[in-house]
Amino acid sequence: MHDYTLSLYPNKKSEAELFGRTTAIRILPKKKNDTTYYLTCRRSVDKEDWYLALISATQLLLGDHDSPSGNAKVLFDTSAMIKLQRSLQGNAARREMQWLNALLGRVFLGTYKTETWRGYWEKKIKAKLDRLTKAMDGQPCNSSAIPPSASGHGLHRFGLRPFQVQSVDTGDAIPCLTEPNLISLHPNGEWLAQAQISYDGCFTLVIRTELYYLWPRSRQASIPLVLSITLRRLSGKLVCKIKPPPSNRLWIAFDAMPDMDWHVTPVVLDKQIKWSLVTHLIQAKIKDWMANCLVMPNMEDIPFSNSDGMGGIFADAFRQTIPDLPPRSPQSPLQPRSPCKPTLSTTKQPSSNIIIPRLVRQYIDRVPSKISSSRTNPTIKS
Repeated sequence: MHDYTLSLYPNKKSEAELFGRTTAIRILPKKKNDTTYYLTCRRSVDKEDWYLALISATQLLLGDHDSPSGNAKVLFDTSAMIKLQRSLQGNAARREMQWLNALLGRVFLGTYKTETWRGYWEKKIKAKLDRLTKAMDGQPCNSSAIPPSASGHGLHRFGLRPFQVQSVDTGDAIPCLTEPNLISLHPNGEWLAQAQISYDGCFTLVIRTELYYLWPRSRQASIPLVLSITLRRLSGKLVCKIKPPPSNRLWIAFDAMPDMDWHVTPVVLDKQIKWSLVTHLIQAKIKDWMANCLVMPNMEDIPFSNSDGMGGIFADAFRQTIPDLPPRSPQSPLQPRSPCKPTLSTTKQPSSNIIIPRLVRQYIDRVPSKISSSRTNPTIKS
């Protein structure tokens, strides 16, 4: 395998079709005029095992010194998995929802270290902060959030400039849902439910901002700040709503301001500014943002279907009346699955002449036993 590279063929397949029966595992030679091998298997679940086993074998053959990319796998931290397992236990409410929280937690652990995941949240939070800061820019600080120490500075007015996100760390856990309750399901399609939500995953933002203030006689000054803001704990009651058709969105919000524990630490801070002043301003700003975004009657939307810019699921006849509307995204039909044995083919010679390296064969031989051992009835310990 030193002289070969692995890929799925043909390329440019959608994510749902990568292991369909029309795709093959291509073992492509690095040297010209050598044989190209194609490994096919109609059973998608088996084809994925073969492909990942070959990737693992290739990494071992290359070794850490020869591999340009190091370990191909993006692994979760062991501590994160232990934390997830412990969160599924506890009281009866957590055990009742452990199957759903385990599923969501496992999907999260498979993606939380990828650049795609971090980039998604960084882009989303930047866009949200931009909208909120534009709407709230220039508003004076809440008097209840002003610490008594501010009077000692002789300040008449002070606040924070719009935040600039430098980095996002989504932490090592996702929120845990308990006590689900269906409020209503109306014949017109309106759905309303609620659940308790708790979080302790340490979501962290590193932001850049400026502290501005007015001294007596209208003298204005500002000091640059770089802060690390961590959400250590959150709990509250989440309200979920789907409106009647043609709505294509799930709307979520807290029924009241959730209980939150924020920890703010300075990365860059001028010594002449008291830290209590900054923390009070940050906490006041966060509460304002939460109230304007995720506390009833304000709600945040999550689309569950692509509307192609129409804002809902409409009939094709109505779509044709909208000018300059992009064409509907094509949907790939589901492909039938039928059991078959894995087969190998080449571009130059029959499969009977193929010799697979011994180390690769050892990984492939583990696939059937791994599949059979995983197809047992699940057990849940109480």
